Amino acid sequence: LMIDHYLGAAEVGIYSAAYRILDVAIFVAITLATPLIPYLTQEIAADRRRALERCRSIVLFALVGALPVAIVTPVIAPAVVEWMLGPRYAPAVAPLVVLVWNFVLIVVTLIGSSINLAIGEVAHGYWNTPLAAAINLTLNILLIPTLGIVGASVAALCGQISMMAVSHYYTFSRFGTIYTVGGLLRCAIAGAALWVMLLVLTRWMPTVYATVCSLAMYGATALALGLIPTGTLREVIEARRRRRAASA
Repeated sequence: LMIDHYLGAAEVGIYSAAYRILDVAIFVAITLATPLIPYLTQEIAADRRRALERCRSIVLFALVGALPVAIVTPVIAPAVVEWMLGPRYAPAVAPLVVLVWNFVLIVVTLIGSSINLAIGEVAHGYWNTPLAAAINLTLNILLIPTLGIVGASVAALCGQISMMAVSHYYTFSRFGTIYTVGGLLRCAIAGAALWVMLLVLTRWMPTVYATVCSLAMYGATALALGLIPTGTLREVIEARRRRRAASA
């Protein structure tokens, strides 16, 4: 509504197109995060300290999966937008490059929210979403007239930051810190390595090949840095299999 008011229907279509591209990734993230709630509930009830270590592994893995999406988007966005929507939607690239970081924040927020649900900390949910919406609306009023749909993307990003900050505050205060300095540093190293590989390889080969090769090397780097918790992932899959067998 705000974009329509300030910029018109054409810009609404461009902005909506950018969001539609991310909808699939957000749906996948929600689908993957949902099984964590019963698993974490059981783990926290059995051993809270061990559950905290499991959560740290899971959030690192979530970051490892989400960061490449944000890092490669500026490189592949023009081709993806043209392929999915056509050349007349090329202006959707600019908001998409901003909104993709919203996806990263959504992934991290989902982990925190799953933990909060597992420990029964849900009361803040009644005011957290309205607060984020108010921040988004205020920033839309301030930014859209000068920055256009990119300003709307920044407003959406700030609203998501607010929602994540509130959710994480309750996670940290009621359960524990789900990040470690070492883990975040390793994620940063892997992300920086991916960015450097993209910069180098795109000079020597087509963008698609450079992206595939960079992502393959990123996966190997993440595995070498211990960012893929294979043991925890096996436990989550096995726990889900047992629940399905019990309900059958």
